[in-house]
Amino acid sequence: MIRWDYPPLRSLADIEAIESIPLEQRITRWDFAQNLLDGCRLQPQRAAIHATHLGDIDGPVQTWTFGDLECHAIQIANLLRARGIGADDAVAIIGPTVPAMFALLMGSLLAARPFPINWMLDAPALHDLIVQSGAKAVVALGPTPGFEVWEHVQHAVEPLQGRVPVLTVHDPFGPAHPNDLLRAASEHPGDRLMFERPTAQRNSVACYVHSGGTTGHPKIVKILHGGLVFRQWAASLGLAFTPHDVVLSDTPLFHIGGLLVRGLVSTADGHTTIIPSMHGARDKTYIANYWRYVERFGITQISGVPTTLSVLAKNPPTSENIASLRPFFATGSTAMAPSIQDRIEEITGARTLQSYGLTENTSHATLDLRDGEIRRGCSGVRVP
Repeated sequence: MIRWDYPPLRSLADIEAIESIPLEQRITRWDFAQNLLDGCRLQPQRAAIHATHLGDIDGPVQTWTFGDLECHAIQIANLLRARGIGADDAVAIIGPTVPAMFALLMGSLLAARPFPINWMLDAPALHDLIVQSGAKAVVALGPTPGFEVWEHVQHAVEPLQGRVPVLTVHDPFGPAHPNDLLRAASEHPGDRLMFERPTAQRNSVACYVHSGGTTGHPKIVKILHGGLVFRQWAASLGLAFTPHDVVLSDTPLFHIGGLLVRGLVSTADGHTTIIPSMHGARDKTYIANYWRYVERFGITQISGVPTTLSVLAKNPPTSENIASLRPFFATGSTAMAPSIQDRIEEITGARTLQSYGLTENTSHATLDLRDGEIRRGCSGVRVP
């Protein structure tokens, strides 16, 4: 799946040249969980995740290597199966981005079907999604200052009368809670799966993601392994990813873009992921330190939706060294003003590639050409 000799993307003719070779000849395995394990095995001692506390660039850093991440993921997969959760069962995941979430998503993909849910929803909405998905387990952020996740989850599962077990994850810089996921998983092997797992096929259901609910209640979307593997291929092609990339995970993992392009695709491609804050780009301390994050960790591609980028455009780097940035990056979720696009390129040297996507398509369906013309006010050309 991972390649570094990407063809140029200069015009629609280049897209058509790529499309002339059927996708089935380019992708020979459609099991995204296996791709995640492959990403961990590229360089097991390389840092998979660096996490800082609430945007404090000068504070402590928690680091997991890819070897650590794989071990935790396999332990979680074995834990889920040991507790009777099967391949077709959903695991509801409710909480902000912490290192354990990456291991949980991977472990759930190996053993079941992860279902990341917007942790900012109220208890009735959480209850509805848990019930509609048929989740056989819930993993949620435990009691944490500044978050009401645990309180909402408790109210959401109360009507289920204990039929759905609840495990917890915690602030990586705080104490663990009762029923801690990683603690429970540590009692299981981390070097091999203790159950038979057939290779997933293109049409195998991998996970669930819900819509934003802008037209009513959030709707659950089934995401196939084929969709996830295609997204890894398409994102890697469009942005010329390599295992040397260092990226920011500051968009929510319950959003398809944050889950894949700035989340699991990065792991499958062997990138180092930086988690600046559990609040993500909503954390004002992190945004104030944004360029220092680029300098300290050697970030290679800017991350941010247009609203975040508009703030960064008004607060350019001063003395920070941002030479690690590559000459392009992608944004999406809403249209971006051309003036902001121009200003970001002026202060970083990186072109903004706009995209248009949707949950059902596992993120972007169009993307500006990394080597070609960018038309202001447009969202690029079709993804091959």
